[in-house]
Amino acid sequence: MRSSGYWLALVLLGLSLHARPIAAEEIVLGSSFWPILSDKTLEDQGSLTRIIREAYAAVGASMTRLEMPWARILSAVAANPPEIDGGYPFGKTKEREMTYLFSDAIGSATRYVYYNSDRPFQWSSVEDMRGLRIGIVRGAVFGAYHEELNERLKADPAFATIDPAIDELKDFLKLAAGRIDILFCDETQARRAIAQLPPRDQAKIRAATKPIMDRSALYVLFRKDARGELLRELLDAGLKKLATKGAAPAAADAAN
Repeated sequence: MRSSGYWLALVLLGLSLHARPIAAEEIVLGSSFWPILSDKTLEDQGSLTRIIREAYAAVGASMTRLEMPWARILSAVAANPPEIDGGYPFGKTKEREMTYLFSDAIGSATRYVYYNSDRPFQWSSVEDMRGLRIGIVRGAVFGAYHEELNERLKADPAFATIDPAIDELKDFLKLAAGRIDILFCDETQARRAIAQLPPRDQAKIRAATKPIMDRSALYVLFRKDARGELLRELLDAGLKKLATKGAAPAAADAAN
């Protein structure tokens, strides 16, 4: 069995062979706004943006972040020709793995089910969501329970109603107004969105005890082609180099 050092050497050789096109054409990755993790208002554009940029720099490449909605990122990567090289941070699902390549983990996050205290909600299984109107930001996914919910909806469209929103704030406004029963959201995003609500509405929002997705890894996804494979290998090689130098935080710490 060949060592990881052997594969790293091959990747770095690939970089030398492809150095001109990569240097001439910036690696462009799409990312939506995610407080602390991917935020154009910050000097480093967020902790995950910094990690990705430093990982590419460690193998002699460079990256530009382009802000766009989550669903738009997925379609832009899959387009023919592709509009961007990849996107982050995304969770990994079986459906997505059919279309995209995924890097090594760059961070992690926990997602919860939120409800309005006027309509208390706790759950132990997806069955407890039967008949509810559920808020989800368009293009977001929330792990195994979300996938199970999607399967239920395919088999029985009347099982529940999905009410998509363009961003987390719109979702929480609908929850506070009673227009949806529950919503799924990352805890970091939720804190920011709730803070923007009027105090009276903030007081109504609660998180169910059971998360919809416990701490789960986040990744950079790429187009499933030769360039995507090269860019993924370069990023993974750069992440390994940062880890060896102790310059990159553990994936579980990146979302804190």
